[in-house]
Amino acid sequence: MVLTMIRPAIPNDIFHLIDMGEAFHREAGIAERYPELTFDKDSFAYTAALLMDAGLLLVMEEKGVPVGMAAADGAPCFLNRNFVIGREQLWYVEPEHRKGRDSRHLLGALEDLARARGMHLFDVVAEEGERSDALGRLYRRAEYNPAERVFRKRL
Repeated sequence: MVLTMIRPAIPNDIFHLIDMGEAFHREAGIAERYPELTFDKDSFAYTAALLMDAGLLLVMEEKGVPVGMAAADGAPCFLNRNFVIGREQLWYVEPEHRKGRDSRHLLGALEDLARARGMHLFDVVAEEGERSDALGRLYRRAEYNPAERVFRKRL
């Protein structure tokens, strides 16, 4: 059994991160629902670098190769600026690493990161699509509860 390791992302990871970002875009069905929302490698790399510089981007690796990634951000709640709400910005694990504990371990590491950064609540999202039911089950097992529904409209 090969063990995975979770660590902060580093600049040398960027090409693997871009590949995983593109795979997420494809698997989430974003292009089918929003054809105008294409995957832009430069934009993804820019955002990944910002998250990396802020220490908010984690990589899960196996044998020195990234096989998963997760990132968070946080902001004060508009109801009380002393209460920080975090949000998963991205969370992707290559398909062959989704079974077992790897995915949950990465989510747990992201929660630990958010907690260490002073976040009091943490939101996770699941794009509507073929994997949303499975992610919903995983989130419930990880003690997440539905909090809000998001509706989207083209402008």
